[in-house]
Amino acid sequence: GIAAAIDVQLPGSFMWTLYRMVLGSDEIPSTSLLDKTPLTWRLMRLLPELINQPHFEPLQRFLTDDTDLRKRYQLSERLSDLFDQYQVYRADWLEDWAAGRHQL
Repeated sequence: GIAAAIDVQLPGSFMWTLYRMVLGSDEIPSTSLLDKTPLTWRLMRLLPELINQPHFEPLQRFLTDDTDLRKRYQLSERLSDLFDQYQVYRADWLEDWAAGRHQL
């Protein structure tokens, strides 16, 4: 058969679209703060604060001499991609971490 103009969405983006339809686009922003691109930029802002904590010392060494912020951006992008995958495949881990249970 032939099919045209089919809109296939991942479950997360489908739910977000549904939220906007039900609750109204004035209440719900067009993109989630947990989507990859917004999350990448949030991590870019957060990483400088985090790397000064003792358990982030390896990260601090990695980001040394990152004058053009390329390493920080690449790390932020990879972390946001990983988190995006966790939302789909490991939601139970995210729930545990949010509840303070740091286990895999």
